[in-house]
Amino acid sequence: MSYSINGIRNFKIGNLMDYSGDWGVTFNNEEEDWISTDWNSNFVTLVREAIEKYAPNIFGEIDLGQSMNESEAKWIEKSLPNPSNCIEIFNMNSILSKAKAEKHKSYSKLLWLYENWCEGFSIFISY
Repeated sequence: MSYSINGIRNFKIGNLMDYSGDWGVTFNNEEEDWISTDWNSNFVTLVREAIEKYAPNIFGEIDLGQSMNESEAKWIEKSLPNPSNCIEIFNMNSILSKAKAEKHKSYSKLLWLYENWCEGFSIFISY
């Protein structure tokens, strides 16, 4: 089983203006402001365990591929992890250093997260 790990930046959550009443996400430039990769369930578990070992509650789990109503859209907007906060937590807890020193199997994925947070992406798992 694999999970889609997504990152978004320079986005707006709002009414899609298609008269359906659905809300969704729009981007300034979707090609530059949306990233996605697939991780198998073992890597997701390893990354979660490594992060929770040093600093819990960084990941957000939402699905932006679905249409949503206004209250769902506002909840998602508030729930997306702030990249700066994630970087700060990683740095304060030396997560990359510790994972590298322990030769943790998730190090490359943790590094991917960190590098993309540095680029301003809010990272989330889509099922």
